Amino acid sequence: MKKAISIILIACSSCASYNYVSYKSNLKKCISNLEKIEEWIHYDIEQGKVDPIIAEDYMTAITHTKISLMEKYKK
Repeated sequence: MKKAISIILIACSSCASYNYVSYKSNLKKCISNLEKIEEWIHYDIEQGKVDPIIAEDYMTAITHTKISLMEKYKK
């Protein structure tokens, strides 16, 4: 899963200068970061920088990670 997140961050690096990503170990901040990455992926799709099929794989990894973090946050 760490590899998938790393790939997502690299793929979205073109948008990194437009947004702030938090580097805290807080679960809410982690979830917020994943939502920001989702925005970057959508932006990259619109700009034609990412193949939509590959982006779908990234989004699946993000969604599953986000759900896991949300479940852990509720506990």
